[in-house]
Amino acid sequence: MKTYQILIKSFRRFDALERCVDSIVQYYPDASIVIADDSFELIPGRIPRTVQRLQGMRQVQWVQMPFDSGLSAGRNRMVELADSERLILFDDDFVVNEETQLENLLKLLDVSDLAAGVLRDRGKLLGVPGVFSICDGELTITSTNSQWSEYEGISYRKTDMALNFFAARKCTLLKHPWDTRFKITGEHLDFFLSLWKAGIRVVTTPDSIIKHERSHSADYLKYRCRQAAFRPLVAQKWGLKRLPIYSPYIEELT
Repeated sequence: MKTYQILIKSFRRFDALERCVDSIVQYYPDASIVIADDSFELIPGRIPRTVQRLQGMRQVQWVQMPFDSGLSAGRNRMVELADSERLILFDDDFVVNEETQLENLLKLLDVSDLAAGVLRDRGKLLGVPGVFSICDGELTITSTNSQWSEYEGISYRKTDMALNFFAARKCTLLKHPWDTRFKITGEHLDFFLSLWKAGIRVVTTPDSIIKHERSHSADYLKYRCRQAAFRPLVAQKWGLKRLPIYSPYIEELT
């Protein structure tokens, strides 16, 4: 069994995906990478050369999903197929560098169920630690005021919500999967609300940093921007009057 595996959900951002995978291999040449992609119609036609190259890499296991089956379905399928107990979730527009230190996330699984890092985005270091509360059908997300702790020299603190850059055990993600009704918008909030309800211990650390290189082609955005389709479903699921409008990055660390 592999020590850990990196899971990447991909959709029509192949240049970004290639950059992400190449950065992983540069810093972690022996890493095992699972990619779930749902970019292609039933008759895909000519596969882009970028995809052919990635599919042929020894470090990569490519999982072709049905077209537009969504983030949640792809992530769940990768978890099912993983042959490591420790998994690290990536987005396809992340770039690994000397700050990333994936080993810190893995070490924090000794003191948590899910350990998230932070992003270097446009020169700023950003995280999303938040505390949930629900009262009379209103969901509130406030910045956590939990105390910093340290484990083997790694700073961390407890949170209810974190970034989609985290390490977790396979058994945790199998027990608490993403809801496949939410293909893109809403899946992040719903996933962490589910963990919160189940009492899963989530922590975040500034000692594992991934670079975020935004990649938003027109072909990608027409599928990405579907808030109106999925946000009401999340509110309905949780018995909420509405979902709060919140930034995905609610705390600037530096």
